[in-house]
Amino acid sequence: MVISFIYTYLASFLVTFAEFVVSPLSTATIYYPEVPEELKKSS
Repeated sequence: MVISFIYTYLASFLVTFAEFVVSPLSTATIYYPEVPEELKKSS
């Protein structure tokens, strides 16, 4: 049961971390349109 709790905690942490990382990236692509298309697709 403890393992499932840890997985739930890690999942929520990863989602928060992903949002924290992705939002500056998406903002950067708006201000810097010369970012390669491959970079946008990977993210």
